[in-house]
Amino acid sequence: MVLKEWVEAYWPGTITSLAKRLGITTMSLYRYMSGKRIPPLKVALKIKQISKGLVTPEDFLCPKDSLNNHEKNSEDSLNNHCPFIECSVNIHEKSNQYSMNSHERINENSTNSHNQ
Repeated sequence: MVLKEWVEAYWPGTITSLAKRLGITTMSLYRYMSGKRIPPLKVALKIKQISKGLVTPEDFLCPKDSLNNHEKNSEDSLNNHCPFIECSVNIHEKSNQYSMNSHERINENSTNSHNQ
């Protein structure tokens, strides 16, 4: 669940009171709620505790609605909504490129040694 939905549905107090309980500024809380910023892990874990597990640190990295969009749309659509997934896809692609380049070098070296 995204933080904004949880606050609107479950938080009995004000945004200011939640921010104070989390030990952050109200402006920071608004940024986390809007998705403009991702809270530090320490704050995300406090949010998880206060929300009784309904909002998790992972929800800030890749909100559930992004995953639902992914099921309906292409991977590119998900990348536009979820920077964590985009980053992991890029890392995976770079890893595959590196593996292929290493494999090509090994094959070249073994071919050269057989030809000599």
